[in-house]
Amino acid sequence: MNDSLLVPWDGTTPIRILGRPVDVPENNVLLRCLQHLLPETVTYGRFCWNDECGNSEFRYRLPGDPEERVERACRFVPVAGMEITAVSEQLRQVLAPLLER
Repeated sequence: MNDSLLVPWDGTTPIRILGRPVDVPENNVLLRCLQHLLPETVTYGRFCWNDECGNSEFRYRLPGDPEERVERACRFVPVAGMEITAVSEQLRQVLAPLLER
């Protein structure tokens, strides 16, 4: 599959966002994956898309690792089985439709 905003991808990567399971396009940074899932909200979020603003910051845990880490969605490629445990206020706003499901 392909989308003009995404790096070419063939499959998806399963992750959890604040307890909700989702499948995101493989090989793409998380912010683009979220834009693919929620184009009507993420596109209009206040993100710089180049790691300068900090509005895409989130916390996560990798499978089998209890350590919580901090990253920015504009530069992080999701790992299968990861759990996003906390998100910035800007991410929470644009993720609202997903979180309300």
